[in-house]
Amino acid sequence: MPRKVRATPSPTGWRRVIARAPITLYRWHLGQLLGGRLLLLTHTGRTSGQPRQVVLEITGRDPATGAYHLASGFGPESQWYRNIQQTPRVTIQVGRHRSTATARPMTPGESGRAMAAHAPRHPAPPAASWPSAASRPTAPRTTTTSSDATTSRSWR
Repeated sequence: MPRKVRATPSPTGWRRVIARAPITLYRWHLGQLLGGRLLLLTHTGRTSGQPRQVVLEITGRDPATGAYHLASGFGPESQWYRNIQQTPRVTIQVGRHRSTATARPMTPGESGRAMAAHAPRHPAPPAASWPSAASRPTAPRTTTTSSDATTSRSWR
C-alpha cells in the first residue's frame, strides 16, 4: 500500500522573504536579471478576486504553440494552482515581455512527458542532501500557459 506523504507547508519568515524576492525584482522592472528560466504569473484569487503573483520555474516550452510548461512544487494544493483552476485568465511575464494567457492543467500523460524531458536538463540534488522526508521533491502538477493570439512576439 502506498505511503501517504505529508504535504509540504508554504515557507514562512525569512524563507518566505527569500522565496518571494524574485517578485520584487519583477516589480522593480528587473525581471530580465532572472533570465528566461523564471516566469512571473499574475492570477486572480479565487476567494478575494484580487490579483496575486508568484514566480515559477519554466520546465519547458512548446515551440509549436508557444505555451510555457510550469510545475507546482507544492502539488495541487498550491494556492496559485487552485486559483488558475477557478480563473484560467492570467498574465505572464518572462524578462521584460508581458502577455495575457490562458492557463490549463496538463493531462497526466502530458505532464509526465514534460517532466521526463525536464529532468535530464535539471537533475534534483542527491537524496543525501535532503534534510528530511518532508522536504523531498514531490511529483509536481504541471500546467501550461498559452499566450493569446493577439500577442505575436517571439519569446526566448
